[in-house]
Amino acid sequence: MKYSFTTETPMEKTIDAALRRVKIRRELAEALSCESRAMRQYASCALLGVAEQNYEDVVEFAPEVFDALNRPEPMTRYQALRIINLFINHDARLIDKAFEDIETCLYDEESPNVRGSAFKVLAHYGSTTPKRSEKVWPSLSDAIRCWHRDVVFMDMVGDLITLLEGKCSPRVRMEASELFEFDVNSNDLALKKKAQYIVSLKPEE
Repeated sequence: MKYSFTTETPMEKTIDAALRRVKIRRELAEALSCESRAMRQYASCALLGVAEQNYEDVVEFAPEVFDALNRPEPMTRYQALRIINLFINHDARLIDKAFEDIETCLYDEESPNVRGSAFKVLAHYGSTTPKRSEKVWPSLSDAIRCWHRDVVFMDMVGDLITLLEGKCSPRVRMEASELFEFDVNSNDLALKKKAQYIVSLKPEE
């Protein structure tokens, strides 16, 4: 398919055009599944640029963005996750349609950015209602154990705090505090501080 842009088109020019014309946004969404890896990456970056300025312009292309989580290159998956995180601000229910694929990204061994971004999306989603916090907690708690000391681990802990400070169920707060009880004595001062805060959120029995 011939697009109104190429991978050589300045990114800002494409983003500006896409903000003004739904035709360009549709082309970018379609390009997420094209044969060219470079074009898929370009399209994901451009769509993210549009979403960061007005995520509602991209919501209608949620199915294409969700499908992009299955592309082989980490950058496309990473940018798609960043777009999806913005969708939560519009309607968290959208995430239900991509929940399993986001969970898969949580265990992406190839890219720390992908697994860290997947954690952020699930934590954000979980912070919106107590029921959703309980839905994401098994995956997030498992990821905390799996990626302990990973390069994005501290970012994950920060995103977990966002969940716990949101509309989180008492059970999740309780289990999170138990999960971090060991880390309150960590020699890593940053982790120790975050762990102490998480434990302080433990609900009164």
